[in-house]
Formats: sequence, structure tokens, C-alpha cells
Amino acid sequence: HDMKKHMLLLGSYLENAEYEAAKGYVNNFERYMKIPGKFVDTGNMELDAILNYSLDKADKLNCEIETKITVPKITFMNEFDLNILLGNLLDNALEALSRVRERYLYVGISYNKSMLLIRVKNTYDGVFDENEGGSKSLQKNLKSSKEGKHGIGLKNIKEVVEKYDGEMNVDAGDRYFNVDIILYT
Repeated sequence: HDMKKHMLLLGSYLENAEYEAAKGYVNNFERYMKIPGKFVDTGNMELDAILNYSLDKADKLNCEIETKITVPKITFMNEFDLNILLGNLLDNALEALSRVRERYLYVGISYNKSMLLIRVKNTYDGVFDENEGGSKSLQKNLKSSKEGKHGIGLKNIKEVVEKYDGEMNVDAGDRYFNVDIILYT
């Protein structure tokens, strides 16, 4: 809810051509959101910002972090969609990591010839809720196990995947939760 209010105010500044006020507000916001460590430096500003923010949170959880990122420095997809996709994937992983003792997070992203591949793999407590029983390979019917939540993050991820005619595979083993995504940009 706070983010929505921040964006509304920033939008108002820009709409009224109050660029210095907008710049000052963003600078204040950046100081508030301090990200002390740089975990990735791909040269792609949008991707680096999203990843460094989330990886800093994982680091604060004393999580073992592994990354393999191969992307161009230029923008390769809509930044809003990229933020929704990675933000929700990583927020879900961080939520799961906060509930386990042994914490591991892998983020793999590669882009080549208009194809984006994303893998997020993390340890989790093995608890999930699915509509149809039995299968540990959960393509469509995964629900959030977060109390009081309704799986909106997964819904948003699926919408972005569909927008880019992509595919998503979710695999929940006993120890690791793995999401693989292919997008055609």
C-alpha cells in the first residue's frame, strides 16, 4: 500500500512537470531503500536493481546465494513486466526461505535471440497447497501456503508469462521449490 502512495505522488510530480520535486522524492526514496551490497552487476540497470534488492534481503537471512546471469545491457523486455515477474518470484522465494533453517537461493537468468530463460530455486519447508492431489510437479493449480494470502503473486507471474507466450514449470520437491520460465520477447 505504501508503494502505491509513493507512485501516486511521484506520478503527480511528473504530470505537473515538477521534475526537481520528483527527482528529490526519488533520491529520498533511494536513501530509504538502501541496498548496501551489489550482488550482481550485469550492466542492465533494471535487472540489477531488482536482483540486488532481493538478494540483499536473502543475504540478511544468512542465505547461501548462487546466481548465473547472462543478459544484455540494453532493455530486452518491458521493465514493468520484468519487475512484476522477478519481484513476485523473488518475494515468494524470500517468504519460503524465512521459514526454513537451511537457506539456499539460486537465480539463473539468460537472454539470447529474443528468448528469456529464468530459474529461481530455493529451499522451502515442503508445505504447499494444490487443487489436485498427488503431483509434485505443479503446473497450474498451485496456491499460496501463506496464511491470509491468496496467491496473487503467482497469478501476476502467470499473466506475464502468458503475455509473452511463454511457459512456466513449477516443481515442488521435498526440499527445493523450483520455478522455470521461458519467455519470447
